[in-house]
Amino acid sequence: MVNINKNPPWFRTAKKCPVSGLPVSHPEIYISRHPGTNYFVDVAKLGDRILLVKATGYSRFFEMEECLKFMEDYIKRHLEGRGGILYIEDYADVIGADAGARKKYIDKYSELKHRNVFVAAVLYHQPFLFKISYNIAKRLHPLADVHDIGTYEHAVMLAMELLRRHDAGLMGEGNESSTLQSFLEKSSEKASHLYRQLTEGIQKFSRSTMRIPVRKIRRRNTETLLRYIESIDWKVDGIKDPEGEEFSDPQMKQVAAAIAYIKSEIDDLLRERDAAEKTLRESELRYRRLVEYARAGILEFDYAAHRIVSVNDSFLAICGYSMAEIMNRAPEELMTESSRKLFYDRLRMRMEGKSLSDDAAYEFFTKSGEKKWVLLTANISPEGRLPQKADIIAIDITRIKEAEARLLDYQARLKALTVELSRTEERQRRDLASQLHEGVSQELFAAQLKLASLKHSITDPIQLQRLNEVNAQIVKSIREIKSITYDLSPPVLYDLGLPEALESLAKTFETRHGLKVTVDFQGEPGNCKDEIKQIIYRVVREVLQNTVKHARADRASVFVEKTENDLFVDVTDNGIGFDTSVARENHYNGIGFGLFDIREKISHLGGDLRICSTPGEGTRVSLAVPLNPS
Repeated sequence: MVNINKNPPWFRTAKKCPVSGLPVSHPEIYISRHPGTNYFVDVAKLGDRILLVKATGYSRFFEMEECLKFMEDYIKRHLEGRGGILYIEDYADVIGADAGARKKYIDKYSELKHRNVFVAAVLYHQPFLFKISYNIAKRLHPLADVHDIGTYEHAVMLAMELLRRHDAGLMGEGNESSTLQSFLEKSSEKASHLYRQLTEGIQKFSRSTMRIPVRKIRRRNTETLLRYIESIDWKVDGIKDPEGEEFSDPQMKQVAAAIAYIKSEIDDLLRERDAAEKTLRESELRYRRLVEYARAGILEFDYAAHRIVSVNDSFLAICGYSMAEIMNRAPEELMTESSRKLFYDRLRMRMEGKSLSDDAAYEFFTKSGEKKWVLLTANISPEGRLPQKADIIAIDITRIKEAEARLLDYQARLKALTVELSRTEERQRRDLASQLHEGVSQELFAAQLKLASLKHSITDPIQLQRLNEVNAQIVKSIREIKSITYDLSPPVLYDLGLPEALESLAKTFETRHGLKVTVDFQGEPGNCKDEIKQIIYRVVREVLQNTVKHARADRASVFVEKTENDLFVDVTDNGIGFDTSVARENHYNGIGFGLFDIREKISHLGGDLRICSTPGEGTRVSLAVPLNPS
């Protein structure tokens, strides 16, 4: 039966740490219930973020599995959500563990570290044999944040410093990944190093005294252990249990368990090496096939020699040269003048260590003199900061470039048509407004005069009332036609100018919509092209209409500043504002054509449009238009 009261840890009953002064709370014990066991584990919470642990006895795999579940449950109940905790374990009364238990312990720590549950671990009072296992585990597993130290006093001081550094963001991972090739080169060396370390460690142990009370291992026991190690078949997984009377000694059992753990680690390492060799061979085969049969061109460029040193058949097909003709040539020899300049500029920046995108499009001459656009994407192998070689993928994008040129031409033509349509629309507006004003309005006015003269000759009250109703209808029609005429093409814009037209527009919005609009025009109006006046007036009107529809504003302002060469316009409101990113998304989804139309009109004048808005803080639309564009 397990005796948990033999040499209990200090923190089982203490309320405060004698070194740090931090409070100790929630002491609990895991006790193995399996037959023939002497294994139990004390845990307690130190402060807010430190887990104190002391294991006693010898642990087997199934006991370690149970204990780790117990500890994880303890962390969830008392320490989870603390921003990363630290683990301090006392090894003074640990007798040992089988290989499976040791591996399970290491794997669980690595998992909790990966999940950011643990910041680090500090072990103290480690016996000599455990230090051998600890050093091997540090070498073979990602345990950069596990530390071994002599006493509890030093352990808790180190723990406090590690937490401080973690909270200050000063702790790095400490692990760097290696390539398959470097792993293969080191794996055999690791295996032989472990064997030497184990042999030397046991010889050293025969001359040392462990911290736990045991007798010295006699020389014949050392020779027995060395013969046992030499009998191990390193080509086969696993290890046979040691035989002989010497291994009935508890201390010899500990050494045998350590040997079994080291053998299991070496087995894992050799399996990983074999798997890595297989993966590397398969990768090399796939790479050779990929390069040989790739539809994209592939070439290797040597920066030092400034020459192409290898190409595949697809690159030869792109440029039309043979292998002999292309090898040891500089890439820019195949390029047009403009692409050659781009290549030299990028090469200079690359050699200066500046950051660049990995791909660029160049125009090449083929052997037949045909021009082709080629996209080069470089995977650069640097030496220090300077590049040495680059593996380059070359893709013929000539058809894409031709399609792009056609698309840009279509866009330019469409834009020209849009501008012409806008001009035609404005002419039609003026013509229609003129016809309404000079034709329909005048006819209605003449009809009104005739009705007025007719009223003097009628005495019948009923007929007179009907004439008054007809007259009122004519007056209403004249007002509506005047309003329509103003909306189509305000005469004040052409007769008096932009400032007066904007003032009239402000009054219209206040009358119709209750939106108080102030207009401030700075600078001399002077002569301004009709097209500029038309577009500025239409844009301001469109912005104010959007304010009425969406902004829930009761005030707006229009500020115009005319300089010698430019016209600046700011339209602001005190409305609810909006998210401009959503507006851009709506624009690309086909919503918000008014905003698109405004941008196109300003762009046609060579100007710039900017919209600044934040939900709850109103909106500002700014225009800048050159008066004399080149």
